[in-house]
Amino acid sequence: MSKIIVTGKSKASPQKVWQVWQKAQPWNNWDEDTNGLNQGSKGHVTSNKGKVVPYKILNVQEGESFTICWKALFIKLIFTYQVKPIDTGSEITYLVHIKGFFSWPIRSLLKRKIQKNLEDGLTSLIKQLN
Repeated sequence: MSKIIVTGKSKASPQKVWQVWQKAQPWNNWDEDTNGLNQGSKGHVTSNKGKVVPYKILNVQEGESFTICWKALFIKLIFTYQVKPIDTGSEITYLVHIKGFFSWPIRSLLKRKIQKNLEDGLTSLIKQLN
């Protein structure tokens, strides 16, 4: 198992961060009649190349964190999104665990790309919030 961690700070309150996450894609574009982050809910996204990738929301701690599992062939990418209050606003953390039979080659091949995507996503979120 391998993990990748990215952390940043925002002037926005943890409540504001949580509101943005609840309205985010893809969990509001499901076939199911759901809205926002709901533990146990499932969905999928379709990549630019047409590949369908299923996911499931594993855990939701309202206003604090949520965890999503994305499945692909013999691997699981488990993303945890956390927000904590600090004196100047919020500390936001993205954490990814790579698990499964092919986790080692995936980690070797994609770790830098995943790290960069997390950093870019967090930077974009912080700009949106501030």
